[in-house]
Amino acid sequence: MKIGYYKNKSIKNNVCYFLEQKAHNKPNKIAFYYSSNNETRELKYKKITYQKINDKAATLASGLNKKGVFENDRMLILLPISVELYIIIAALQRINAIPVFIESIESINYLQSIIKNCSPKGIFSTHETLIKLDNLFESFKIYLKISTDTKVQNNNKILFLNELLNSNKIPIKPVYGNSTALITYTTGSTGIPKGANRTHKFLASQHYVLHKLFPYKNKDIDLPVFPVFTLNNIASGITTVIPKAIDQLNIYSPKKIIEQIKKFNVTNMTLSPSSFKTLATYCINNKISLKNITRVLTGGAPISEDDIKKFQFFLPNSKNYILYGSTEVEPISFIEAGKMIKIKPSTKINTTQVGVNVGKIDKNLKYKLIKINFKNNSSSTIIKKIELKKGLIGEIIVSGKHVCNDYYNNKIAFKQTKIIDQSGIIWHRTGDLGRIDNSGYLWIVGRINNIVKYKNTYYFPVRPEILLKNMPDVTNAAYLNLQKNNQNYILSVITISNNKNINKIKQKIILIFNKNKIPLDKIIITDDIPMDLRHHSKVNYQKLRDKLYELL
Repeated sequence: MKIGYYKNKSIKNNVCYFLEQKAHNKPNKIAFYYSSNNETRELKYKKITYQKINDKAATLASGLNKKGVFENDRMLILLPISVELYIIIAALQRINAIPVFIESIESINYLQSIIKNCSPKGIFSTHETLIKLDNLFESFKIYLKISTDTKVQNNNKILFLNELLNSNKIPIKPVYGNSTALITYTTGSTGIPKGANRTHKFLASQHYVLHKLFPYKNKDIDLPVFPVFTLNNIASGITTVIPKAIDQLNIYSPKKIIEQIKKFNVTNMTLSPSSFKTLATYCINNKISLKNITRVLTGGAPISEDDIKKFQFFLPNSKNYILYGSTEVEPISFIEAGKMIKIKPSTKINTTQVGVNVGKIDKNLKYKLIKINFKNNSSSTIIKKIELKKGLIGEIIVSGKHVCNDYYNNKIAFKQTKIIDQSGIIWHRTGDLGRIDNSGYLWIVGRINNIVKYKNTYYFPVRPEILLKNMPDVTNAAYLNLQKNNQNYILSVITISNNKNINKIKQKIILIFNKNKIPLDKIIITDDIPMDLRHHSKVNYQKLRDKLYELL
């Protein structure tokens, strides 16, 4: 049977068994290459085998038991992609404790909300973060603080990870498949973080789907910027190169990425749109060709046809895919880059209704498009009453084995994002709007909370933002509405690289928007457009509205 799918409690339901399995079958296989210093100059690298990383997880699990961490205890993890991150996750899963992983801290209030939601027993982080936020952790009675750093001055309140690696190895604890294996937080439309309850079965199902759609060869070496995708690499038993971030926001230097690609003969990459664009621009400007790359996956935000065309310039031998998904379900759909470029957007509909092609929905999922602004007030909704016909724009809902069905300790989030139909099936509301064309391709047009309404007609942001970003000198863009003093403004917000051409840029925007019949009240040029902290690829519309409110 598959890992995660055993009926009763079993060590083979525990997803850390993937690592145990690889350590047994491929003990000397390199699990990770990683940099051993924090400098941005010349990097020194280390490596660790599957046997070694599994041994460290087994001894850390025992060390955590000795410090009072047991089954179902939550442990907060505030770390970037690192070897320590995956040792910690595996160790906690090994004793059926629950890792709570936060990729980035949007604010202290954000972190406080998470702590209130999951009530962690302790925290893993860098020494600097533990010192900086010590008063906050103490106020929540979080006294078990474990630093992943070494050779730093201690204040006796903090333990070091290495101190917990001196115990005997501990065996994997049997679990039910539906036990929580990992909690990761995403910000909802209200700004309140929601903890996705990733069960062992869910994580295993996600791996099986990814493995089927995008199988690795034994000699493949992957460089991913998505932390959760590395879990799939471990389950697949391949080698991962941990990308070198140049700051705490996980911004990646293209020069360092290329250094790693060449040094370790990287064959695969999993990139966010922002990291891909940065890498593409650098390679094209410096005439760099990455001939050893055979596959790239990119996703996390809409990406345009023009951006996709850049693939062929510096990745001549690569098969490239655009993935569409979310924290709760990955992947939902996918499309090969060459096919995406060949499929031309429809000219028979309003430009803002075109969106961007994200491929056909994965066959392992059931899906529907439902009415925009459907209010979920029923626990047994009749789906047929809210379902839309093919070709109409609606909210995408999905169900299936690799769909996260609930949130940790958050009934409100469940009610906002889940629909239970009459047969008891749980459907996840993605919050994304799209349409299915006659060939079965899904075109994403925007988020349900970012619809622009003008004269009783809906307009959507994805395609207008693509038009703006494709203009010379425009480096980022957003299309949105803003209400102030009972008046609704429809805005085009851009950042530019050349202040000398401001008037020409504005004139061209007006021409393009008039030609495409896109409503617009005002063009605003700003120094910065707030982006999501996780992938730096999606506009944070709420923060942008807060910023713009003072300007109007």
